[in-house]
Amino acid sequence: MIERKGVDVASQVCKELGVNLIMAGPGDYIPEYGEYIGPIGADKRAELMGGAIATFAPTKYIEPFGNVVIEAQACGTPTITTDWGAFTENNIHGLTGFRCRTFDEFCKAAEDVKSLNTLAIHQHAINKYSVDVIKYEYDKYFNRLLTLWDKGWYQR
Repeated sequence: MIERKGVDVASQVCKELGVNLIMAGPGDYIPEYGEYIGPIGADKRAELMGGAIATFAPTKYIEPFGNVVIEAQACGTPTITTDWGAFTENNIHGLTGFRCRTFDEFCKAAEDVKSLNTLAIHQHAINKYSVDVIKYEYDKYFNRLLTLWDKGWYQR
């Protein structure tokens, strides 16, 4: 719960729309609107995300990956994010959630997430990020790193 994670954006949007906002995690930046429940474990996180209408991740910095987005999508929960950093790849606009740049876009996204297919969101996350899929990507990457000690760029 820090300012650069954009919790104030989530708080302002939910207040504008009159919807409940539950915020979880460590930190001390707690907006006025919404219920802060503190740090939680994996089981409680899965329960909350799985039962949520959406998960906000409106970071104000260039997010390098955004685990919370993948966790939410694995639960079939749409994600509402900013439109930069890793979210341009891991939040497929109109499929897994919505990417936003303005307050109006965030409000519209929060209203429109109910139209998304939660099973398709879940399946996308599993097809892209499950261990059964990603292990091959890691294997390719680490094998590529091994070439750095020989001819590097010129390795064939």
